[in-house]
Amino acid sequence: MVNMDYPGVCLACTDENCNVEYADVDAARARVHETPLTGYTKTIVKNLQSTFPEKFPTEEDAYLTLDVMKAIIAMGLNNDDAVDIQGLGTFKTKQEGDRKVVTFSPETALVEAISK
Repeated sequence: MVNMDYPGVCLACTDENCNVEYADVDAARARVHETPLTGYTKTIVKNLQSTFPEKFPTEEDAYLTLDVMKAIIAMGLNNDDAVDIQGLGTFKTKQEGDRKVVTFSPETALVEAISK
């Protein structure tokens, strides 16, 4: 799977027979230590840890979940698929001239949440 932050660290790939080849989790954990968490990324990681402490005992565990989400979105977009995340919205690519751009259409609930 494409890793947008670190292309050399794959999260999960499939071979020509569509067999899943799992990530080098140790390399991904090491990478988390090299990149300080900031902004809303840090907020997401800290919320995952506090909400599910048994599942995410460390920042690395919580960040890997976010990494997987980013990789799935990137993989879908790379395949020219619409990537629908329920409760959030849909990511798509469109052609603008000679390059692709990413678009995002939020779900109605998300639009309504900021309109109040």
